[in-house]
Amino acid sequence: MPRGFQQIQEEEEPLIVTLGLQLAQQLSGINAIFYYSTSIFEGAGLQDPAVGTIGTGVVNVAATALSVVLVERAGRRVLQLVGLLGMMGCAGTLGVALKDTELQSLAAHEEP
Repeated sequence: MPRGFQQIQEEEEPLIVTLGLQLAQQLSGINAIFYYSTSIFEGAGLQDPAVGTIGTGVVNVAATALSVVLVERAGRRVLQLVGLLGMMGCAGTLGVALKDTELQSLAAHEEP
């Protein structure tokens, strides 16, 4: 029996949502933050960058535990949208901070 257009749409929707969520995770850059966290904290002037890396991991685990509780109360869609907005804000803040650090470093090298 040939499949109808409606049935194909219903089967593709979960795939599209899954691919969108995976793409959002990759584009958030969190993997790069975890991978380069020691270098980032070292460049930021932290005396012991390993402590910053451990702190990042602790915050990640705590946020995961909190999301398990919140997903039942707020719902998956709301939690996903709030999380994406939070990631965009943090990525923007990190970008501005790193660019400012880079500009300060360049200015320090230009002075006689």
